[in-house]
Amino acid sequence: MDTGLPTQSRLPGCTMCERDAGGDPPVISENGYTGYQCSRCRLIYIHPRPELSSIANLYDHDSAHVSAAQWIAASSTYGRALKARNTLKIIRRHVPRGRLLEIGAGGGAFARQAKAYYDVSAAELNPGQVEHMRSIGVDCRRGLFSDVFRGETFDVIYHCDVLSHLYDPVAEFQAMRAMLNPGGVLVFETGNNGDMDQRFYRFVQEWMYPDHLFFFSEQSLANLGRHAGFEPVETHVYSREIEHRLMKRLQGAKQRAQSGPGAERISAKRKAMLNVKHLLDYALIYVLGAWTPKRGRPQTVISVWRPAS
Repeated sequence: MDTGLPTQSRLPGCTMCERDAGGDPPVISENGYTGYQCSRCRLIYIHPRPELSSIANLYDHDSAHVSAAQWIAASSTYGRALKARNTLKIIRRHVPRGRLLEIGAGGGAFARQAKAYYDVSAAELNPGQVEHMRSIGVDCRRGLFSDVFRGETFDVIYHCDVLSHLYDPVAEFQAMRAMLNPGGVLVFETGNNGDMDQRFYRFVQEWMYPDHLFFFSEQSLANLGRHAGFEPVETHVYSREIEHRLMKRLQGAKQRAQSGPGAERISAKRKAMLNVKHLLDYALIYVLGAWTPKRGRPQTVISVWRPAS
């Protein structure tokens, strides 16, 4: 896959450890890009690195791996609703009411559930998704959150599977911290593929390069929090091993559900398949995955952070 994106040719090194490249081994290769893993904190970073403007164009022109139509179709499934409720249960232990900003709103699955408790706003780059979010009554603004909500503050800032896409995670987390009201929290979900044993790589169907720029580990997340001025409050870790194994076996069915003629419209059959898949995802990850072995396995992490005192 030749993306044609302008790139930075210099191997950047690990931004979380603030060290130059040198000796970091390549561990991922996809679509003409290579993921190098920091030998100290296990952060995986992309090379060559796309320019910031070209990354924004992926979303502006709906050219990312997951289209707006797919995000919107997924947002109405019961499995995604259960996932949102699971996350909201965690958030509401810390901030039960108030103003919430979602960064990278996708198709609105989380926002639909969050509206029962919070005054919800959202930032999104994809114009189709922005239009959809507005249609369900969410104040969704197109652009970078730090630009379109400049000067505004929130009690909760939330994002899911956004961290790996951030061009400068430290600077953007610092911007999030500045937008939190006193007593507010940052809550985010991300995979920690940096800690995954390479024997599980074969179960990863797609790394989604160059949409993804980083894959974090426990140590690199701790470094990010320290650099950005946050301290951890609560962390939930879920194993994705069973889900990865099963989805690898069902990969053909998943591809038929997400591609092919008429995929933009998402047929009734595809919607039914998505419903089954997302309900299964929820059960395998957030129910079974809370109890099954996690060390070295594919994982997703929900973290609650607050500004460091």
